[in-house]
Amino acid sequence: MRIIDMHAHVDVCPPLNWYDTADKLIKLMDEAGIEKAVVSAYLNVPGPDNSCAERLWKSIEPYKERFMMFIRMDPWFGQDCIDFAGCL
Repeated sequence: MRIIDMHAHVDVCPPLNWYDTADKLIKLMDEAGIEKAVVSAYLNVPGPDNSCAERLWKSIEPYKERFMMFIRMDPWFGQDCIDFAGCL
C-alpha cells in the first residue's frame, strides 16, 4: 500500500527550536514506510519572510521524487499573494 503524508514541514525556526530538515524527514518517512510527503514551510507567504519558499524548494530539490511542495498563502495580503503566485 502506498502511504502519502499530506501534512509535513521542512523548515528551520531557531527561536522555537524547530529544526525540521529534509534529511531528517526522509529518515522518519523511511522508518514509517511513507513513500511521499506534501511539505510546507512554517511561515505563510507573503509574510515576514518570503524567502522561506525558496529555502523550502532548495532543501527538498534533492528529494523531488519524495516531496511535493505546498505554499500556504495568507489571503489578507491580497494583491501581494497574486504577485507572489506569479513568481512561482
